[in-house]
Amino acid sequence: MWETAIDDIYDWWSDALAVSSNGQFLAIGGNHLSVFKVQDGRLAWQEDLNGATIAVRFSPSATRLVVLTRTPLNADAVVSVFDAQTGWPACKSEHWHVERACFSPDGKTVAAATSSGDLSVHRAEDGSLQWQTGALYGWRVETLSFSPDGSRIVAIASDGDKVRVLVFAAEDGQPLTETVSDAESATLAFGPAGEIVVAFYARNRSVIRVCYPEADRAFEVPFEAEVKDLQLSPDATLLAVTTWSGNILVYSARDGRLRWVRVGLGRSGSMTWSPDGTVLAVWNEERLALWESEDGRLRWQVGLEGVPQALAFSPVSPLVAVALLDHLQVFDAAKGVSCCDVTLNHIVEPLVFSPDGARLAVGGIPGFCEFAVRDGRPLRQVKPESAVYSLSYSPDGSRLMVIGDFGLQMWDVPGVAE
Repeated sequence: MWETAIDDIYDWWSDALAVSSNGQFLAIGGNHLSVFKVQDGRLAWQEDLNGATIAVRFSPSATRLVVLTRTPLNADAVVSVFDAQTGWPACKSEHWHVERACFSPDGKTVAAATSSGDLSVHRAEDGSLQWQTGALYGWRVETLSFSPDGSRIVAIASDGDKVRVLVFAAEDGQPLTETVSDAESATLAFGPAGEIVVAFYARNRSVIRVCYPEADRAFEVPFEAEVKDLQLSPDATLLAVTTWSGNILVYSARDGRLRWVRVGLGRSGSMTWSPDGTVLAVWNEERLALWESEDGRLRWQVGLEGVPQALAFSPVSPLVAVALLDHLQVFDAAKGVSCCDVTLNHIVEPLVFSPDGARLAVGGIPGFCEFAVRDGRPLRQVKPESAVYSLSYSPDGSRLMVIGDFGLQMWDVPGVAE
C-alpha cells in the first residue's frame, strides 16, 4: 500500500485517471500528467500538459498512453500520445472543434475540418492521422467532400466576404487547384465523369457564378433577388435557387439557361434534391412540396405542424423525411402520404438515412437517436451533454460518424457486418 499527494488534479473529472491493462502503471492527469508504478508508488515520469486534462487512456497493449487536454481558454482540444514506460511523446495532434467531416467512398478514411481551418485525414478504423494541412487556417470550412473516385478532397471555405474552393490530393494532401470568389455562399456537386462543379452567390454583384475549377471554366447568371439557398443537383446538371421572397428557380448548370420558375410560394426554408435528381423538395410557409425537376410540375404538397429543420431523401426507396422542431415525419415521396411520425423530446436538426434506407439518424440538442424507418421504432438513443450538429453513415452502413460540441465520435452500427 502507498499514497502520494498531487495538488493539481481536477477531481470532477473521473476520466483523468487510468490503470494500464498489465497493472504496472497508474496515470493521473491535471495540469501535469503523472505516471506512477503501481507496485511501490514511485513516479515513473511526469509531463507538463499546458492545459487541463479531460481524459487519459492506456492502449490495450499498455504500451501507449493517450491524453486529451483542453487549454485554459477552452478553445483547443489537444490529443497527445506517449510511450507508457518512458513518457517519450509518440505524437501530438492539436485541433479546434471539428465542424465538418466526411467518409471516403470506400469508407476507409475520414476527412475532418476544424473551426480554425485545419484539414486532416484519418483512418476510419482507429482515427490515426494520415496527413494534416493548415492551408485553410483562418477560414471556416462550409463544405467538405471526397470526389466519387476517392482521389481528391474538395473543401469550400468562407471568411464572410470571399469563398475559397481548394482541391487536395486525398493520398497526401497536396494542393491541386484553388478558386477564390467574392461570394457569400456556395454549393458543390460532381458531374457524371467526376468533374467538380461549384455554384456561388455574390450578392454585392447580384450574380450567381457557376465554376468548373479543374477545367478553368465559369459563367455567370444575373440575379437581382435575395438568395435564401442554392443547391446543385447530385449529377451537377441543374442548379436550384430559392429566394427570401418565396420563389424557386431552376437553371441548367451547364449553360445558365433558366429551366423553370415558381413564384409567390411564401417564406422559403429547407431544400434538397432526391438522390437521382428527378425531384426537388422545398419547404415554404409550413408546407412541404415536391417538384418535378424536369419541368417544375408540382407532384404533391402537405401541411406541416412546425418549421422544418432538415430534409432528407432515402437513398434506396421513395421516402422523404422531415425533421421538425420536436418530431420527425416520413412521407411516401410518390404520393405524399405520411408513413411514420415520431415525437421527440429534444430539438432536432441533422437528419440522415443509412445507406440501405433501413435506419434514420436524427441529431439535435442534446444527443442523437436512430429509428427504424419501417415503423419508427427507436433503435438507439445517446444523450451527451452537448449538441450534435452533423451525422453521416459510412458507405457500407457499419459506422455512424457524429460531430458535436464534444468533437468527432465514431459509433458502430449494430447488426451491420463490415
